[in-house]
Amino acid sequence: MENSSNIDQLNAHPVIRSLPDATALPDCSTYATYRPIIEAAIPIINTFVPKAGAALQFLVGLADSVCNVSPNVKAAPQDMRRQLAETILNKAALDPEFKAQLLSDPQAALANSGIAQQVALLKQAGALEAADCAFSCIIST
Repeated sequence: MENSSNIDQLNAHPVIRSLPDATALPDCSTYATYRPIIEAAIPIINTFVPKAGAALQFLVGLADSVCNVSPNVKAAPQDMRRQLAETILNKAALDPEFKAQLLSDPQAALANSGIAQQVALLKQAGALEAADCAFSCIIST
């Protein structure tokens, strides 16, 4: 059994102190911005340190699910729109503050939640067209 001084030494280690608290929420907007760079680095890391590459791939998958970031940006536009709509509706159903802000200021709600990044990707991919006002007019207000 570890004594308290060993545990205190471990907790005082700079690497341990640099880790976020277990209750801290991830910065999904920043993650979504840098995800393509991380994804591109995984094959290189796998070449030199396969276990580190596998660990990074696992962490990317975990972050994708926590942040609702889709690894497949080449999906059909309908699928991309549907996934974004589900993300927005699920978040509104689970988070009353987000729902209230979505109703009062949709653009700020999407920006504050990190969903604006996904909207920008859809716009870049041409998945949000002016003719599709049933969805795009709601999220571009």
